[in-house]
Amino acid sequence: MDLSKEEVDNLEKAKQAFDVHTLTRQQVEFILRRNLNDKEWKTYETIESRKRKQTNIEVYSVKHLFRQLKKKPKKPDLSYSDIAKHAAKKAQRLQARQQQQGADEVYRVAKLFKSKQNSYTIEKN
Repeated sequence: MDLSKEEVDNLEKAKQAFDVHTLTRQQVEFILRRNLNDKEWKTYETIESRKRKQTNIEVYSVKHLFRQLKKKPKKPDLSYSDIAKHAAKKAQRLQARQQQQGADEVYRVAKLFKSKQNSYTIEKN
């Protein structure tokens, strides 16, 4: 036999009158003026726990007061012209580096003393 709606309303009124969030089994039995079996007590407990979960838990907890907020890194404020200037500088450096390498024309010989006879080559960078 589960708790009726009238009994649940009486328990809610008692919680408001005594200004408490939860009631013990003895208090519930005294308010209802009857003994509860285990099944009825478990259903009442689950109803109350669900109500507590639905309310804002941070109201009952002070843990959120001491929590450090994570700071997100700021995104740089770049306009399209700033991005274009950066890309142009990067392209100039790349082009200068390619021209510099082309003027020197460095040749190198790979290792000659390897275990395989045909494994050496002459490379041009």
